[in-house]
Amino acid sequence: MFNVVNALYLSSLYHQIARADGSVSSGNPSRANEPSNANQRIGFEYCAGWYRDQCAELKRHHGQPTGDNALQPEPRYPSKALKRKMEGYVVMRFTIDATGRPKDVEVIDAKPKRVFEKDAIRALKKSKYQPKVENGVAVERFGQTRRVEFKLPK
Repeated sequence: MFNVVNALYLSSLYHQIARADGSVSSGNPSRANEPSNANQRIGFEYCAGWYRDQCAELKRHHGQPTGDNALQPEPRYPSKALKRKMEGYVVMRFTIDATGRPKDVEVIDAKPKRVFEKDAIRALKKSKYQPKVENGVAVERFGQTRRVEFKLPK
């Protein structure tokens, strides 16, 4: 399991790679985090991507949103719930496919039942996430969760 100690180690590794050609320590902002040759650039991009994926995994284990959300639209508030001044939430489990789209969405908790689920699922399916990359290939992320809150405007 990935933990905070690993995150700190990866952070230091990431910055060591960024300094490998002197770009960070040189004080030249135009060259910050820019490796000078092709081999350094490939190594830097690989480590940066791996570091980003591991940090996302750390966030997932601590209940924060996973991945860099390119698009996460707000759900429509159901008119029936709005008229009745109802508030609630929906918790969903899903898989992020290789293109970054949610699939296999299932509601694992909702309060109140059968009020907000349809709109929460519709909003989730419109979301776009950063797909997980392994060995340079986008792969599915299983077991992701998202809690959608429905609160009345004050």
